[in-house]
Amino acid sequence: MEENVNFDELHELLYEPNIDSTARELFRVIHGRRYHNVKNAKYVLPLDSRELDRMIYHHYMLKFAFQQNFFADIKDKLVEGAKCLDIGCGPGAWVCEMATDYPNSKFFGIDIVPNFPESVMPENVKFLAANILTGLPFKDGEFDYIHMRHMVLGLEKNDWEDLVINELIRLVKPGGWIELMEPYTIGHQAGSAFREFNNKFLEWLKASNIDYKIIDEIETILKNTNQFHKITRQVLKIPIGKWGGLVGQFCEESLLEFMHTEYETIGDTLDMDVEQFETLVKKSAKEMDDDKLECCAYYHSFLAQKG
Repeated sequence: MEENVNFDELHELLYEPNIDSTARELFRVIHGRRYHNVKNAKYVLPLDSRELDRMIYHHYMLKFAFQQNFFADIKDKLVEGAKCLDIGCGPGAWVCEMATDYPNSKFFGIDIVPNFPESVMPENVKFLAANILTGLPFKDGEFDYIHMRHMVLGLEKNDWEDLVINELIRLVKPGGWIELMEPYTIGHQAGSAFREFNNKFLEWLKASNIDYKIIDEIETILKNTNQFHKITRQVLKIPIGKWGGLVGQFCEESLLEFMHTEYETIGDTLDMDVEQFETLVKKSAKEMDDDKLECCAYYHSFLAQKG
C-alpha cells in the first residue's frame, strides 16, 4: 500500500461552506478562528474552513481505517431506498458519499451552523441548520437509519441522558437503526509530549462541563430506554503515526492539525507560548512515528435497532 498521503489531491475534494449574509450572526471570531455563536449549542471546536478541511481529512482517515462508512445492518434497505439522517454532519462528507453510493435512498444532514457544500452535491441530499438539543424539525418515526459521530465534544452528560437519546428514539422507525461512533483514549500508548497536551485538553473539557467518559455509559443508557434490541458496542483501534502505514499517517496529520486548533482554543490552559507549543508538536510527531510506542486511538461504535 502506498505510504505517502497526497494531501494536495485530497484538498481538491474540499469545498467552501455555504454561508450567506443572514447566517453570519451564527458565528463569532476568537483569536482569528471562527466559532459558532448559537444559543444552547455547546460544541467547543472552531467551525471555519481550516477546521472543515481537517474534518474531511478525518472522514477519509476513518473510511480508510474501517474500509466502510457504516456498520449497521442496513445495506439492503439502503440499496432498496431508505430515509437517513446524519446528526452533526459538519461539511457533509459522509452524507455526500453515502448518497452517491446509495442513490435510491434520501439523506439529510443537520448541524448547528450551515457549513454545508454549496455545489457538487448529490440530488438525494438535503442539508439544514438545526440543533438536536432544541429538537429536530422531523416527524416521529421518519428515519430508517440515523448516524451520529464526534458529538462527545458538543454534549454534556445530561444532554445524552435527557435529550439526545430520547430524540433519536422519537425519530427512528420501529425496526430502524441508530449508529453512534465516538473516539476514546486518543493517543493511547502515546509519548510524554502528546500525553501532556492530551491531559491539558481533557482538563479543559472537564472545566467546560464536557465529560468524554460518557462513552463508557452510552450502551447502558441505550439499554435503559427499553426501546432498542440488538444493542452492540464495538471497539476499533486506529494507529497514529507513520509506523501504521497510510491510515496511521493520515491520523497523525489530522491530530497534529487538531493540536494547532486547540492551542488557539485552550492556550491559557497549556501555559506555554507559541515557540514552546511548536516544540511540543514536533516532539509529539516524533513520538507518533516511533514504532516502539505504537501510539493509537480507540473508536467506540454503538449500534441499536429500535424494537
